[in-house]
Amino acid sequence: MKVLHIITGLGIGGAELQLELLVRHTGHDPEVVTLYNAGTVADSMERAGVRVRDLGMTRNTEVSALRRLHRIVRAGRYEVVHTHLYRSQVYGHLAARLAGIPVVVTTEHSVGETHIERRRMSTPIRALYLAANRLSGATIAVSDVVRDRLVDWGVPRDKISVIPNAVDFSRVAYDPVAGAEVRRQLRVAPHVKVIRVLGRLDPNKRDRPGRRRGGARGVRRGAP
Repeated sequence: MKVLHIITGLGIGGAELQLELLVRHTGHDPEVVTLYNAGTVADSMERAGVRVRDLGMTRNTEVSALRRLHRIVRAGRYEVVHTHLYRSQVYGHLAARLAGIPVVVTTEHSVGETHIERRRMSTPIRALYLAANRLSGATIAVSDVVRDRLVDWGVPRDKISVIPNAVDFSRVAYDPVAGAEVRRQLRVAPHVKVIRVLGRLDPNKRDRPGRRRGGARGVRRGAP
């Protein structure tokens, strides 16, 4: 099956790394289009043999980008278009429907109580989101929290499936040689126990003090 994934950007981030895992392990024939910022994750995908194209968008309201995306989708003869994150959903769903793609799916990776992709959830943004979502056949939420917030916005509950984020433990597997080097650099004695915490510190990861943002199941956040 030929699948085109469309994502807002491909710098380092949770949604971007989830997409990389997906295209690496899927049995389909995947290609990827990023609206802008074909960064580190794009490089990793291409090394794995996945074709990545960058639309090179410079602003959110760029009609010419929709035309370019539509040409790519139409020429690729894809069976499925799968969008990731808000801005790619707005552009990708319309381009896919105009190109006559039979299956359009979206994954919402991260939703805040008041923001989405660092944008405040204003009435116009919400209306545009819901209009774009109607062009997809199904919505995937990465957590129960994300699903509930989508339902609160007006996305039909029966249209949403919850599929939690995957974790590739091979990337963080214990390496005694690397561990010894890190201890040396940090001047930590061999007998001292060390607890590792992996994450990204970002003020946008917490909408309100003490409130949890949608993301990986069971993780209390302190969210794009």
